[in-house]
Amino acid sequence: MKVKLVIIIIAIVLVVPIVTVLALDYAFQNTMYVPSLLPVAPEELPEEINIYEIEPEIPYEEPEEPEIVEPEVPEEPFIDPGYVLLRMSYSDISRGSLILINHEHAFVFPDEGQSDVISIFDYITDSLGVTTEHTGLSASIIGPLNSMMEAFYEETGVSNIVIRSAYRSLADQRHIFDQTVRRWGRTGALAWAKPPGHSEHHSGLAFDFGRRVGGQIEMFSGTGNLAWMPRNSHNFGFILRYPNNRTAITGTNFEPWHYRYVGIPHASIMRQNNWVLEEYLERIRNYTVDEPLLFTFNDIEYEIYFTTELEIRLPYDIGFNISGNNIDGFIVTIWRGLTEACMIDCFEVEEEQSSGYSS
Repeated sequence: MKVKLVIIIIAIVLVVPIVTVLALDYAFQNTMYVPSLLPVAPEELPEEINIYEIEPEIPYEEPEEPEIVEPEVPEEPFIDPGYVLLRMSYSDISRGSLILINHEHAFVFPDEGQSDVISIFDYITDSLGVTTEHTGLSASIIGPLNSMMEAFYEETGVSNIVIRSAYRSLADQRHIFDQTVRRWGRTGALAWAKPPGHSEHHSGLAFDFGRRVGGQIEMFSGTGNLAWMPRNSHNFGFILRYPNNRTAITGTNFEPWHYRYVGIPHASIMRQNNWVLEEYLERIRNYTVDEPLLFTFNDIEYEIYFTTELEIRLPYDIGFNISGNNIDGFIVTIWRGLTEACMIDCFEVEEEQSSGYSS
């Protein structure tokens, strides 16, 4: 009896789950694949829809052409048609006929192949001699130098003037300075000769005159017939660079033989006002492009002013010259009118005993 009861219980436990699973499976299949238990009449089925014939709710509009915006081009600075614009560089400050070279301001040597210093042996007039065929000067001053020496010879008849010292390299100047130091001591030497790098002779714009007497070269005194030179050199753009009683300004003793090219009309302005180069460059700072220094020489009107700008606006088709000052800016010179007239002014040069050594 107990055995039968156990068998019945086991049968119930095994059979009931199986029946339940079968029932659920049947119900699931019948509900998944029948979309609706309600019958649908054939005439109620929706017609086939052509999606290409459906009118859109929002009407189609052709897209507008995109607006083309031209990029903005920066405006060029306005330049009056009657003017030109010159662009200088900082290195140009150390170039030109008005550069200052002294104890405070050294000469800036140009890059190799950029110097205009040439031997003047084959280019000078018969009224001027040289002590060596290697005597060199800036090519830009040979014309004015020849004109001055021809005028000098016509007025004085003196034909034994020579250039005894012109362009010097650093090594040349070092040799001269060392010799002067040995003779005068360093303090005394500085009043006669410049240290290497600080001599005007490096530029090719300066030279020392002498006189050939027999087989010797004597000192150029600037007196007697030779006084024509300091009186008239300004007409050709040259100045007596180290005049008497100006040592406090130039730092160099009186040297009647040492001449420097600064150009026309600057030499005449300096001569008229008894200025040395240091004074002239300082005073020219007071003049601007709007209020230039006005000066007439040989019936030519000059306008001169100072600027630190690297872009310089100049009148078109008018003569001009721009020189650095070897400090911080430029001296701009423009001129109008042409003439061959000559202006000669005179002044006396005091004599002073000197060593004969040149800066």
